[in-house]
Amino acid sequence: MSETEDAVGVLNEVYAAAEGQGSWSDSLAGLADWVGYEAATFEVHNLRTGQMLDIVSARVDPEDMAEYARDFSSDNPRVNYLKQGQTRISFDHLFISETEMDRHVFYADFLRPKQLKYFVSVETPLVDGEVRMAMALQRSGRVSGVDEHAIRRLATIEPHLTRAMRLYWGRMKARIDADAFPRRLQALGLTVSEQQLALSFAAGESLSDFARRKGVTMNTVYTHYRRVKEKLDCRDKAGLSARLVHMANGYLS
Repeated sequence: MSETEDAVGVLNEVYAAAEGQGSWSDSLAGLADWVGYEAATFEVHNLRTGQMLDIVSARVDPEDMAEYARDFSSDNPRVNYLKQGQTRISFDHLFISETEMDRHVFYADFLRPKQLKYFVSVETPLVDGEVRMAMALQRSGRVSGVDEHAIRRLATIEPHLTRAMRLYWGRMKARIDADAFPRRLQALGLTVSEQQLALSFAAGESLSDFARRKGVTMNTVYTHYRRVKEKLDCRDKAGLSARLVHMANGYLS
């Protein structure tokens, strides 16, 4: 039996999650087990705005992932790699050494206490000119050199994983409903102007572009932005983005 045939069950679960018919957590756990790793995440990034649009995980505490989402754009060296990299499958040693990982604040403060490091991931090409998605598999301990076994395993199913991620992105965009989303925001006390800003922000538009499109000053936009964060109980841009996307996908929380 080939490695691809051996992965049929894993891929079926991944496709089901991408289509909204299954659990991302379960499918990611199955993918991690198939490669021989301990945990996995699925991340959606807008590389133009620096926003993490969505993140789901297997075997990592959800509260930890919220911290990760908040800190990712400023502290994790993988951001620049995602912006510049051309390969579909990457391994941390391709862009940062073990010593650098041990010294870097993101790896030392976030990953090391969890006994995890990112070692291998599958990344999509740019979608819509600005969005890149990645399935990253994590393991503990130290590694000498590139993990060729993990890269080879992922290489056999990379087209399927890429296709599944793109399917999810298409469904995610389609569910940002122009009517239902504002109603959810209104239920949380946002004014019409604040709803408009929140909808724009969820779609990845910058505050300055929103100001120009609406013909309002940046002071006005910052006031609305501050009130939106307060009403949605979000401390920063990453947290606000994650919550708005979550709401846009049909959840009130």
